[in-house]
Amino acid sequence: MNDNVPKAALDGGILTVVEHLLLKYKVSIAEHKTAIAFLLSIVDSLIDYIDDVEFVFTERLGKIVVDILKGSEVPRIYVLCLSIFHALSEKDEIKNLLGREGICELLFDLIEKHRHRVTDEESRYILKMTCDLIVLILTGDPCMDLLYNDGKGKMYANILSWLDAEDSDLLTTGKMVIDGQPETAHYLLSKKDFVERLVYWCYNSDHVGVRGEVPRIFSWLIKNTHSSEPFATFVSVKDSVKCIVDMIASNFGLMHNESFLALIILLSGLRNTEKHSQVDVDAFYNTLCDSAFGKNLSFALNKYGEQWDKHTIENCLTLLEQTSSSEQIIQELQKNNVVQSLDKLKSNVNATECANRVDTLLITLAK
Repeated sequence: MNDNVPKAALDGGILTVVEHLLLKYKVSIAEHKTAIAFLLSIVDSLIDYIDDVEFVFTERLGKIVVDILKGSEVPRIYVLCLSIFHALSEKDEIKNLLGREGICELLFDLIEKHRHRVTDEESRYILKMTCDLIVLILTGDPCMDLLYNDGKGKMYANILSWLDAEDSDLLTTGKMVIDGQPETAHYLLSKKDFVERLVYWCYNSDHVGVRGEVPRIFSWLIKNTHSSEPFATFVSVKDSVKCIVDMIASNFGLMHNESFLALIILLSGLRNTEKHSQVDVDAFYNTLCDSAFGKNLSFALNKYGEQWDKHTIENCLTLLEQTSSSEQIIQELQKNNVVQSLDKLKSNVNATECANRVDTLLITLAK
């Protein structure tokens, strides 16, 4: 679109006209659905030009669009409302408006009602768009406080239930409510049946997105719990640690880092002698070896090590430093040529400050 056209329309006061007409037509949405969809499409096409200086999207207009979203069952209108609010999600006043007006609850109910009908790319796109808007709303502190309500919030419990859903978009949204909630993370890691179910999905789901999201959920749970008490229970579930170890060989550096960090926290927690015994630590080492820890790490070092950022390198080295106190782990790493792979890490400019740590590890692992 020629930039002069939308700017001229905004200069001419089109937002005021659209607001007036939407206010008029929203009284009977079903009767005026075509006109409403047309007017919303105008707002959607102008949204990138609304700068809050010359042209302002008012809270009054936001409330009108909210009312239309609440009152319409027309898919086209629903998607247009979502698109408009997506584009405005950085505005705290709009985000807070959506939180106050119960839009998260509305979107949750709509997802629950229609999620089993997600069978094609279009419906999947709409589901993802809906989940994304929920997450965007909840990134505002007042909205999150309203949602969480000291762990008693209905919406918090609703979204948390999506961690039991075999759907990558719902799992991702559910994961979001774990962040910064140690009690919830502790509770979920302590539920053996919950861990078993996610492990099953990780290796048996037909959905690639689900298989990729499960280890990230485990990593977030481990990172967010402030107690190591559930760690032994988690490790005891067959293939739970394997989910995290397998993430080391993923295509994304972010996931490598999440895997390293989760394994570091697990081992550090299990070494807490007030809550765990050496038996728990040994069980963790056995599980690492059974999960092809050396093979996955060697693969990641060879393929991605030269591209890792500083944080990923540091976490990888910390994990190796912690685990190399075990002769069993050293043998696992030697068997899979991790020494040779680790040496290549020194060619990464981000590893310059860690060169001494790398050399020390090379000596330790070469014994």
